[in-house]
Amino acid sequence: MTSSLKASNQLLAALPPEEFELIRPDLVDLDLPVGHVLFNPGEIFRDVYFPTTAVISMQIVMKDGKPVEVTTVGHEGMLGGVRLFFDDDEAFARAICDVSGHVQKIAAEVFWARVKTLPGLRHVVHYYTHAAFMETAQSVACSKAHTLPQRFARTMLTKQDRARAQKLPMTGAQVAEMLSITPPGASALLAQLTQERLIDYTNDVVQILNRAGLEAMACECYERVQIELDKIRVKRQMRQP
Repeated sequence: MTSSLKASNQLLAALPPEEFELIRPDLVDLDLPVGHVLFNPGEIFRDVYFPTTAVISMQIVMKDGKPVEVTTVGHEGMLGGVRLFFDDDEAFARAICDVSGHVQKIAAEVFWARVKTLPGLRHVVHYYTHAAFMETAQSVACSKAHTLPQRFARTMLTKQDRARAQKLPMTGAQVAEMLSITPPGASALLAQLTQERLIDYTNDVVQILNRAGLEAMACECYERVQIELDKIRVKRQMRQP
């Protein structure tokens, strides 16, 4: 595993070089398959995860066992760190691998000790916490104000950004779960967008054919979240010589 891949998580890449070198020995590489569960609701965080190529779905699990996706986390973010930042080590959601790939993990107690002593890491966590809360609020507004095609376009653009891939494995049931609609409704939506040549949906894989078209279809929620996440990228670029 090359150091460039290890640093390709946006939060790790935004750290001052000397701070990244300090935490580098604490980072452990993992390759996750689709469906791998990092943690479930109620479990105590043992590790904080920084995806580089994997995409993790965060799901609220209802009393009847039905999972509802509330967000995804890819190379732009982390899992577990925000909760620990508020001095709470209990997971409230399920984290399950949505797109297979690489993540790095650091022991929760080590992460918390590093946050206390490294100002750059603490600053990055501040920025990401704000962006994560803003994305959650924007998603709630989106679900109430925008059409299914708009919401699907926003979600697929976000997933593509975080997976850095043109093809995204996704069943009709996953689309229905993601948008909180019925499986027949998801099938109809996929068929419509395939007919419009925005995507191709074959063998449970969504391939984005026309990203510009999806961007035109997506609601403003996509752009607003990107603006918040870009603040972290700007901080990284400012630190580069």
